[in-house]
Amino acid sequence: MIDKVVFIIKFVSGLIINTFLIYCFVKSSNLITELALIPFIICGLSILAQIIFAYFKKKKYVEISHKVYIYSFLLFWFGFLAMWCYFAIKGRMYSLLFFSIPFFITGIYIIYKYLLKKSKDE
Repeated sequence: MIDKVVFIIKFVSGLIINTFLIYCFVKSSNLITELALIPFIICGLSILAQIIFAYFKKKKYVEISHKVYIYSFLLFWFGFLAMWCYFAIKGRMYSLLFFSIPFFITGIYIIYKYLLKKSKDE
């Protein structure tokens, strides 16, 4: 019984968040805003898929949707960093590039921990 209640709460909250993100995407008239929302929509839909597959005990599909989540998160992470560096170079604010180094290191660590390390273990 508790599993069903937890599933319903997670599913409904995920559905509300995804509906809001898709609504913002559709109503946006700015291309940059739409591009920024795409990774969030993909992450939200993959989390929603994880919730559904976990409830029905489909472990293989949970793992696939988790990888989709990781890839879309990394796409946003490195896309944001690339734009940060681009605007820092364009604006000749080279000191801002030093602030991006820890975030690049963190992104590389995420790639190692969630993508490369599991491949070695299998």
